[in-house]
Amino acid sequence: MMMLLLRKPCRIAVATVVLLAPEAGAFYTMPPPTTTTNSVTSMLSRPSAATRQRHPISSTCRRRSLAPLRMAASSDAAAAAGGDDDLRGKVAVVTGSSRGIGKGIAVTLGQRGCTVYVTGRSVGGNTTDKEIGGSLEETAAEIEAAGGKGIPVACDHAKDEQVKALFERVESEQGRLDILVNNAFALGPGDQLQAKFWTQGADAWDSLITVGLRSHYMASCFAAPLMIKSVKDRGGKPGLIACVSSFGGLAYSFNVAYGVGKAGVDRLAKDMAIELEEEKVAVVSVYPGIVKTEKMKSLMTKNPAEFEANTGIALSSPMETPFFTGRAVAALAADPEILKKTGKVQIVAELAKQYGFTDVGGDTPPSIRSLRFLLPTYLFPKILPEGTKIDTSSVPDWLLPMFIMANGKPPS
Repeated sequence: MMMLLLRKPCRIAVATVVLLAPEAGAFYTMPPPTTTTNSVTSMLSRPSAATRQRHPISSTCRRRSLAPLRMAASSDAAAAAGGDDDLRGKVAVVTGSSRGIGKGIAVTLGQRGCTVYVTGRSVGGNTTDKEIGGSLEETAAEIEAAGGKGIPVACDHAKDEQVKALFERVESEQGRLDILVNNAFALGPGDQLQAKFWTQGADAWDSLITVGLRSHYMASCFAAPLMIKSVKDRGGKPGLIACVSSFGGLAYSFNVAYGVGKAGVDRLAKDMAIELEEEKVAVVSVYPGIVKTEKMKSLMTKNPAEFEANTGIALSSPMETPFFTGRAVAALAADPEILKKTGKVQIVAELAKQYGFTDVGGDTPPSIRSLRFLLPTYLFPKILPEGTKIDTSSVPDWLLPMFIMANGKPPS
């Protein structure tokens, strides 16, 4: 028996279900609890006196910390991701790394010993985001502080000649390339993430597809020959191309151009993997969860109510730091059997359990397809009094199948 709890959660099209024995085993991938959840009320009921301290639910909402994320790598990063020297000597390119997820990946790879070329348009005192700031020089400095070598390269990934020059420089200076992270992304004029497609027209499409998809293809085109050569020079040790995508490639999220772009990234990774497999270069599509980037934190802080209304994301939602994605990419790059994962979507939170790493501070955020993420993010805010604190540890960490994640409609 399957109980439908929420058909249309905000912005991520999923059907959220509570699975009742004996059918539950067909749907979740985490081990079931020793007691069966027979109704959603058992998750939401007031805890007994004996368990209230362990699973407190109070009327006071304790917001997640919005303190600025310290991007400098901490000492626990290496231990959490399997050691600090297994990537030493490798060369990486991380596109779009002035801030956000790209910066988190670049600094983490540097902390693991890589030489990291960081690319983007925020360089030389100029930033593409006046409010948030961030620059390639800042990212490179944090890579150096973390123990790696950071090399900032100004590159507009919408311009093929600049992308080509980037990889020619890498070959000239390093003679090898082991890791490419395709992360460059642009929203377009006005950053109208929620607007309908007929109001956005060509501008949003051109920005999201040209920088968010086409640039991934072109960077991979210029990188592949050098990566293939590097594999042979290293005696067959595999290389890695990681394309940063999202669940927007699977189900409607934000707007039409965004979803088409992310779906294209997933297909790009899948098809490049077929052609590069015999060359021992793995290609994966990486799905972070909700990431507390500098931009995200700014929006949450300025107007929390407007943020929740515009994004469909509750402030109580489980969130990740950019370092969490960085640790996932580092773990993939260090995996000698990475070719077993080539061509597939890799969810950051699920990689954390596979490889045994955590987020900054020791947290392990749930997968974006886990009930532990979905219920606190989309169901509980709708049925609980405003300001209720939600203890997510009492929610089962069961994963919904990808086909369920792909089947829903956006909220009405």
